[in-house]
Amino acid sequence: PGLGLVLDEVHFDRYNKRYGSDGIHEPLSWAKVEDQVTDFRDNVVFADIMSTEKASHSMLDWMIHLGMHRFVPRHFEEDGETSPLIQAALHVARDTKLKDSLEDTDAKPTTENVDKDSEEAPSDASKNS
Repeated sequence: PGLGLVLDEVHFDRYNKRYGSDGIHEPLSWAKVEDQVTDFRDNVVFADIMSTEKASHSMLDWMIHLGMHRFVPRHFEEDGETSPLIQAALHVARDTKLKDSLEDTDAKPTTENVDKDSEEAPSDASKNS
């Protein structure tokens, strides 16, 4: 949940490296006001987060719904290798789907199970006789 997402510290490293020693600009730093920043963070930002969580229970709601999600890499995140655990899960899913498919086929014969050539053969044979 977004409630606890906080930018804890702003870094000026790149700015200071580029401009901080050019003779025109002074390096930027929080050192002079660090106590005030810490006080504001603890007494205003964190206090608001805690009181909002207490009232809305957004973290609890988020945690309740975690079980509904799958935590597997997306197609563009994979590094080319699938872990043995994921491979096993994929095999089980494939085998289960195949088994269910076979059970459905045995219980309900369809025209897809009949060879098309064997259907036409008797009619062709009767034409020739």
